[in-house]
Amino acid sequence: MITQVEAFSFSCCDKLMFIQLRENLITKARYEATDGLVELQTLQLSNNVFESFPFPTENETTFFVKSLNLESNNILKLNVAVPAKFPTCAHLDLSGNYLSALDDYGLHGFPHLKTLRAPRNNISFVGKSLFGDKPHGLQALVLYENDIREIPSMLLTRLPNLTTLSLAKNNISNIHNFAFEHNSYLKYINLDENNIHTCSPLALVGLDNLDTLRISFNKLSLLPIDFFQVNHDFGLYLRGNNWGCDCSMKFLYHWFQKTIFFHYPVDCDTPLELKGKNLLELELKDFCTDGDFSTQSMATTTVLNNDITRQFVLQTKS
Repeated sequence: MITQVEAFSFSCCDKLMFIQLRENLITKARYEATDGLVELQTLQLSNNVFESFPFPTENETTFFVKSLNLESNNILKLNVAVPAKFPTCAHLDLSGNYLSALDDYGLHGFPHLKTLRAPRNNISFVGKSLFGDKPHGLQALVLYENDIREIPSMLLTRLPNLTTLSLAKNNISNIHNFAFEHNSYLKYINLDENNIHTCSPLALVGLDNLDTLRISFNKLSLLPIDFFQVNHDFGLYLRGNNWGCDCSMKFLYHWFQKTIFFHYPVDCDTPLELKGKNLLELELKDFCTDGDFSTQSMATTTVLNNDITRQFVLQTKS
């Protein structure tokens, strides 16, 4: 079993493109270990016993690698004080470690990262300046199975090119207004298996290219009638919630009738006589016999967000 990677370990192989060192007992890798490997594509260091980010150094050092895999180690934190530079790295996998935070500037040395995977950690904090103080070109952020309590909107404001966001199996309780306002390219959002019990009316504002929204297996009983502030069809997954099937669900019922996307059952939790039945298989009269929502009655709401006053037209109950 290999226990450490010494300096200049690969100096005789300057054309090396793939290094496979997974499933050893490596605790330390010297920063000079990959010196001279300017064509390195993948460095595979998963299933070792690193307790901190590899390649410790007292000075900023540059590493050239496109994919860095550190899955299933014992990494506790990122190196914020003296971050190494990975100018060519596009994919970073930190899955299955013991990270409790993605601290500000922790990944400042990854200016061209496209995919960050850090599921199955203990992350409860995600810093706004994780990648520094400027907008970053990250496209996929995968953080499922952590302890995140709210959608990290401050970080998301600096990720305008994001297309994929997975926050499933966390402890998020609310999708707040303007949560994704700066993420117009975001196509896939997975919020399954959280603790979500409310969705704010303007939560989806700005999602011009949304293709899939997953909020299954949460604690939702209704969605606000103004929730669909998106001007196009998209896949919506809602199963495993506590839906109250009454007239407040009429707009959602009609929305599912029009969508071209496949949909799973939306099972009623209340009232008792409808418990366990799929809302989408019911007749409108089965769950809405009195009261109604008029599409003609409109009101204007003013929302203050980030010191900017915004007006949106919302449907109101007649």
